Amino acid sequence: MKTPRLSDDEIETRLKKLSGWARIDGKLHREYTFGGFAEAFGFMTTCALAAQKQDHHPEWRNVFDRVVVDLTTHDVGGISALDFALAAEMEKAARPAGERTGAETSALEGEGSYSATRAYDEAATKSASKGRSGALGEKASKALDGPEGDSLREAERVARGGPIEGKRPTRPPLA
Repeated sequence: MKTPRLSDDEIETRLKKLSGWARIDGKLHREYTFGGFAEAFGFMTTCALAAQKQDHHPEWRNVFDRVVVDLTTHDVGGISALDFALAAEMEKAARPAGERTGAETSALEGEGSYSATRAYDEAATKSASKGRSGALGEKASKALDGPEGDSLREAERVARGGPIEGKRPTRPPLA
């Protein structure tokens, strides 16, 4: 069964429950700012796995620490419940690990599959532990030039699928 397009009233009602999102040019729109490239890339990788599970894919772009997202359901020519479901998953992924419930972390990582959630969390933790006032929402000043740069580059390498502590991660099979 085809997912129906939501009415303007339904969209406005649902948007009130989804902080930071707006309707722009007929799409759900949100901009995220992270502590650096590794965090932004880890977020995108985590969201890509959630999108693949839902078989609903975002329009997005990344420049260093920023990720800009637009969601629409092309099959219905507008916004559907699928867009709100993916937006909710993105909000979960954007929260630092300490603010996620165990169920949210499990859902993001998926049973037996490798996820960039671990690399994202490592980068976010390192940013926060270096005296920054939060891993998300602010730029990590001179992240790659400072002493934490090696750690962030390591998290970026892991997010690309590199080994963790000398072990190759388990990946989901390609469909």
